Amino acid sequence: CPKRPKAYVVSRWDNDGFSRGAYSFCSPAATPEDFEELGRPVDDVLFFAGEATTAAHPATVHGAYLSGIREANRISKTCGIERCERKPRHPKS
Repeated sequence: CPKRPKAYVVSRWDNDGFSRGAYSFCSPAATPEDFEELGRPVDDVLFFAGEATTAAHPATVHGAYLSGIREANRISKTCGIERCERKPRHPKS
């Protein structure tokens, strides 16, 4: 990757004394564009994931997970790597 990360942050909100596992609140006046703005990268060097960055699944674990995949793909694209696809796992018959 031509742009190696200098640092990264992984939050541990379940251990954070201030949030204690909190999640975002969606105001009745919120629009899908508000979520998109929260998830918009800055100059392709600062990326944001989390359940507050997806209008499709706000305030949910799967929204946080899917936004992480979205950002992994964005980061991969800046490195010239093809899109990361997760193949579904099927139980063996």
